[in-house]
Amino acid sequence: MDNYIDHIESLLEECKQKKDFRGDKFKRALAKVNDVFDRRHDESCKRACDVILRCELLSPIAALWKESDSGAGDHDTITLIKTLIWNCSDRHAEFCKRCVLNTSLLNLLINGMKKYALDLHMLDDGDKRNAIRADFGILHNFLRHEPSTVDALKSLRAILTIACFRNSTFHMIQILSAVVLAFCGESITMDEIDCQYVINMIYDARGEADHIHKGQGLALEEILQFITQLVTENDKNKCAMVKANLLKSLDGIITESDHGEIMMCLELLWQLVTTESTKQSVIREQRIVKSIKDYYADASIPNEAKKKCASLLHTLKKSKNHVMLSYQWDSQNTILKLQKYLAAAGYTVWVDVNEMKGSLNNCMADAVENASIVLMGITQKYAESKNTKKEAEYAEHLGIPLLPLMLEKGYNPTGWLGILINGKIYVDLTDGSQNNFTEVTKQIQLIANS
Repeated sequence: MDNYIDHIESLLEECKQKKDFRGDKFKRALAKVNDVFDRRHDESCKRACDVILRCELLSPIAALWKESDSGAGDHDTITLIKTLIWNCSDRHAEFCKRCVLNTSLLNLLINGMKKYALDLHMLDDGDKRNAIRADFGILHNFLRHEPSTVDALKSLRAILTIACFRNSTFHMIQILSAVVLAFCGESITMDEIDCQYVINMIYDARGEADHIHKGQGLALEEILQFITQLVTENDKNKCAMVKANLLKSLDGIITESDHGEIMMCLELLWQLVTTESTKQSVIREQRIVKSIKDYYADASIPNEAKKKCASLLHTLKKSKNHVMLSYQWDSQNTILKLQKYLAAAGYTVWVDVNEMKGSLNNCMADAVENASIVLMGITQKYAESKNTKKEAEYAEHLGIPLLPLMLEKGYNPTGWLGILINGKIYVDLTDGSQNNFTEVTKQIQLIANS
């Protein structure tokens, strides 16, 4: 392969010396460079990129691209050039930096995309759709490797152009637009169909020997990075992705993938555990939690991976994992029976007869804040109690699930309590027996899995 790349370099140097970039020799050299990337040997690909930079071909390439846009250039040559840029930008950070600094190249790329953005029906043509897919692939690579790309795109007012493709009728194009926008720091809201499409991309990429999604041209690591961008500081996207079974698609990545994929998977999980509801979902995926622990225990893993695993495990350990029983004192007999039942079923239970120490308000706040669910013992006196009102309303404010337990026959809550529990599923415990305790655990599980 070294001799092959040496031959390519001599061809390109000859074209450069003669300033002959329109002949068959230059086209053959470009085709040979792309052939190197088709073989997917990392060191050879890097050498090929180095050759392109040493031969200072970016300016001649930009000139040929400009000619093509004006109708004077050769279509085959431009196809080779775009493929080369897509290939080199995927593997070589310095190549991306030089391309972004060469503003004419970026300008040509965006201007070409504008034609399609103004008339999305043009993408009904398969060749044009493949062309825009290549453009998005190049932009995505620039954004991954060169931080100044975001400012360069904004200076070209390209964000609006890129956003137009979210309206395409082709989901592949919509998602590629979302990928680039997310890397530009734009807020993207994913609907159920978007989430499922992206998660299927994970499965498809994992099913390929090289872990590259064939339809999008994105590696598994890049797909995980994209999802990480989507969920960072965006709780709606976190919940939507988890609801669409994102976590199932991640199962096995930490134990079966390469270092880059593992690190990106760990970073994605880290973003998910910074929000309580999605953290609970991660905790319930015991295979993923075990894979983190097993990977952390491997003495050979890099320090950066060890630190990320340690942070994840520490955060998961601090999880809200108790069931809080909120009740008025007259209901204590039934509540303590329920506490005993839940404890026997494996739940950690917080109940004030055992837990209240120090400042009452501080204890109540701590109990609520660290609850995964609050069970409310509903009676007339519960509605009249200032303390139970504080607990219930604070839990509602924090978004912690509430499960009403009806403890008083004939009582129909009104006022603040009626508003709070209106429409919520409840469990009837008014007969004073333990017959419906199994229904309590059933509802706790249903709420936890919702």
